[in-house]
Amino acid sequence: AMLDVENASFVDTILPWLGDELIIAYRQLPSNYRARQEDVLLILPADNPLAAPAIMGRVIQAQDLLERTTYRGLTVYQGDQISFVFTPLAVLIGEDDIVRAALDTEAGETPAITSDPIFQAMREELDEDAPLVSYLRGDAAEASLAYLLGASNDGVSLLSAMGEAFEELSRVETVTSALLNGEIDAVGVSLQFVNIGPRSVSANVVLHTSESGIVETNSAFDPTVLEYIPRSALAVHSGADAQNTAYATMTALPTVNFAGRILGGFPVTPTTGALSTLPSPTGESLESAINSFAAAVEEVNGISLFDDVLDHFDGSYSFALLPRPNDPLPVFNTPFDVLLVAQVNDGEAMLESLSDLLELFVGEDNLQIERLDDYTFTTLVVPDSTDPLLRIGVVDDDLLIVATGESARAALNARRGDNRLIEQPRWQVFDGDTPPQLYVDIPAFYNTFLPMSGGQVGDIQSGIGLHSRSLGDGLYQYNLRFTLPN
Repeated sequence: AMLDVENASFVDTILPWLGDELIIAYRQLPSNYRARQEDVLLILPADNPLAAPAIMGRVIQAQDLLERTTYRGLTVYQGDQISFVFTPLAVLIGEDDIVRAALDTEAGETPAITSDPIFQAMREELDEDAPLVSYLRGDAAEASLAYLLGASNDGVSLLSAMGEAFEELSRVETVTSALLNGEIDAVGVSLQFVNIGPRSVSANVVLHTSESGIVETNSAFDPTVLEYIPRSALAVHSGADAQNTAYATMTALPTVNFAGRILGGFPVTPTTGALSTLPSPTGESLESAINSFAAAVEEVNGISLFDDVLDHFDGSYSFALLPRPNDPLPVFNTPFDVLLVAQVNDGEAMLESLSDLLELFVGEDNLQIERLDDYTFTTLVVPDSTDPLLRIGVVDDDLLIVATGESARAALNARRGDNRLIEQPRWQVFDGDTPPQLYVDIPAFYNTFLPMSGGQVGDIQSGIGLHSRSLGDGLYQYNLRFTLPN
């Protein structure tokens, strides 16, 4: 369509002379990533510079209102919608003014993107030999998270509200809040296939933010928390800053009913809030709702959600989903169990606070005190049953376990070395110098959330692993690897 000629295919008109790469540049790329044709420039390096004009001749002659002019010593073939220029190194195709602007840049009249310090820093971290490399800045970079999630316009506002509330409640600014607030000014991505070990696709993403107040965690991740994850886990998220993650979770809870506005790109059933005409909450209203809830809890039983619970998180954590095939969790009716293992600075005080909170909401009659492997757990049982619905306990005075169903028992078994996920080949594929911060077993995920008639699907080796790290100077790197089925 961009060539403005009928029956002119890429294979017939461009591929015969194209070199081993092509560049698509956008003068402007809005937040919805739908570029206008007048903002698109094709830069096509020619493997055979003499063949390009000969093969493209039919396309050029078919342009309406064709004019032939000269600019910076080069011939410009200008049609009514697009222009063509054949340089010694590449063919330029685009609207006339953007083609001439590219020639100005090549002549040194305007700065090239390669002179941008942020671009230069990102280029060093991206895989230049990858078959696909992308660089975004401006509106497109700011909207990258919202676009990836498939968020609606209200969803974008909701993400920003969550970022604002998170900053206020946690009292620090992090790269998470910068992502939520759209404070990312550049994004670089390289995508390539990896044939070493299991076949996989690797996406290397580098973000840049100019926000100067971002606080970096100084704690190294303690892999001990992963030793409690059973091998059946379908997804695991872990990190070195349990406290900030706890604050982020608290901030997100009031937005659950509007999740469909944020996760439009995922198979999430729209909630009542997402389908309604209610406006999305603002950062101020989220903060107010959470503070009001915390004040009400403290007035009733004297427990501060912030001082007595969230601020006790201190160190690393792992959070896992464990499938429950054909056995949904009672009351909640979820096809999975939840398991949280987190380091705390005062296990006894944390257990007491959480037990008191649980008693406040469900009453004393449904709670039991249990001993599992000589450790004390407060257990919420299923009504009219002795089956555990939720267990909360502390191991070795500084490790909190919060688990639904029988996942606490499975975690303690894994602690002893029985059926640990980290000893399974499907995990070890992603376990390089550091463990992945996110792990997803793709077949288990589909079998749990999108089961198909006829039985289970997938290969046990297909999965997702995510590593992230700070590079300094406002740069953050995320490496996402997809292993492919055999």
